[in-house]
Amino acid sequence: MERFTLSRRVGRAIAKLRKCEGLTQAKLSELMKVEKETLSRIETGKISPTLERIEQIAHILNRPVYDFFVEPEECDVEKSVFEFFKTLTSSQKQFVHKMVREIAKLRHEN
Repeated sequence: MERFTLSRRVGRAIAKLRKCEGLTQAKLSELMKVEKETLSRIETGKISPTLERIEQIAHILNRPVYDFFVEPEECDVEKSVFEFFKTLTSSQKQFVHKMVREIAKLRHEN
């Protein structure tokens, strides 16, 4: 039986939630202002993030801190897209809508 330390559990949650948001390690580490290797070591549980670092990641990923201490649920892509869409300006929403219509046309052509 594999034993998970708190650092490892938090790291796995960070990795999973990062991926749910469509961020690479490179992008998240850039937003955190840390080396990609540091984020990698956090995600694998090799180093423990401070509470301040967890709060920073939670803010970037728009998640409550609690999410990093429980087993993350599967990504809800529709919810994630909808939440992101709500943050866009009206003109950005119109642009996204136009792109979705174009993708739908391409799907029907194939």
